[in-house]
Amino acid sequence: MSKNAINIIIILGLLTVVVAATFIINRQSATTLSFASDDQVLQNMQRNSQLFLERKQELEQVEFNIDLLKDTRFTTLHSYFEPVSDIKTGRADPFAAPETGS
Repeated sequence: MSKNAINIIIILGLLTVVVAATFIINRQSATTLSFASDDQVLQNMQRNSQLFLERKQELEQVEFNIDLLKDTRFTTLHSYFEPVSDIKTGRADPFAAPETGS
């Protein structure tokens, strides 16, 4: 390889390392927690908590009736499954030269 090609490869490698390092540093700084005490943030947290509690209460009221699973009409269902026959498609070697029918 020529010296120019080696120099270009080295520069591209260093540039890749710099871009990767910048990405990692920005990602780590974006995940830090901020405990701001804005009124807007606190109101938003309270609203979300209230919504969570309302949904929890709705879900606690749900009752499952599993009598259907004990019903004889459900337990005596017949299976109409038929095994699927294996259909041969394509050629064993798709890159082989096609056979000529003569």
